[in-house]
Amino acid sequence: MCVYLQSKMKEMKKRIFIGFGCEVIEKLNKIIVRYDSGGSASQMMENEITSEEVEKIKLSEQDAYEVILNARKRDNNKKL
Repeated sequence: MCVYLQSKMKEMKKRIFIGFGCEVIEKLNKIIVRYDSGGSASQMMENEITSEEVEKIKLSEQDAYEVILNARKRDNNKKL
């Protein structure tokens, strides 16, 4: 049973890119960027991004930072 669940979890989550302090995954047909919150206590944050942003995030650390900031702003606006 445990092997079955691990297999299903891998099907639901696919790593697209890792670098510049973040990880981009595809999870449940959404593209997600995961990164550390940057606070004193480490907390992983997740925000949805577009396929265009995936390409930008791969270019440089500065581009990755900009994508993360924009994704955070979009998610914060959705919550308001």
